Amino acid sequence: MGSPSETTPDALDIVADVDKRNPGHELQESTDGDRWLGGSTSRGALALDSPAARPFAIAAVFLALLLVGQLVFHFRTDIAISAPLLQPPLAMLSDVLGTDVPLPRRVEMLSIEASDLQVDQERKQLLALQVTLRNRATYAQAYPVLELTLTDTNDRIVARRLLLPDEYLSAAALAEQAFPASADVDVRLWIETREIAAVGYRLYLFYP
Repeated sequence: MGSPSETTPDALDIVADVDKRNPGHELQESTDGDRWLGGSTSRGALALDSPAARPFAIAAVFLALLLVGQLVFHFRTDIAISAPLLQPPLAMLSDVLGTDVPLPRRVEMLSIEASDLQVDQERKQLLALQVTLRNRATYAQAYPVLELTLTDTNDRIVARRLLLPDEYLSAAALAEQAFPASADVDVRLWIETREIAAVGYRLYLFYP
């Protein structure tokens, strides 16, 4: 068995011979790998621009435009309020789709300015309801539904009725079909009680 000083030079010679037979071996492998990666990347980029990929790009653009159109159609009333100049094109779009631009329904912009409920002296079974409604918005709105609740002496509910716009509006107001901006509307309505002992009432407005 030889000493370490005798075996180590032989081992070093073998490694040296391998290095001499394959100069730049590791560098060549690295270069080949880079060339392979570069070729793969280039082919991928070309694939995206190839004619086969164009139908998918067109479909993606079409779906994006369709989504935008649906959002515009869904929020067309809010868009018309915030951008009045867009009302004509929105109306044209609605006409094409066989519909219209709904009137705004912001109940927080409506209020009951005054109301009174009296028994008709000539016909005791009739109640005369007088109401003044106000639209505080700077744009026209849909007319609300009125909820009239009749109560007895103990403030218990004895009757309740919903009053639709075509029941409480005059013919002139119905013809306009919209609650004008910054306007008041006076309502006078007779309601048959049919022997209901009502002494009080509550009145609310809302949009269904």
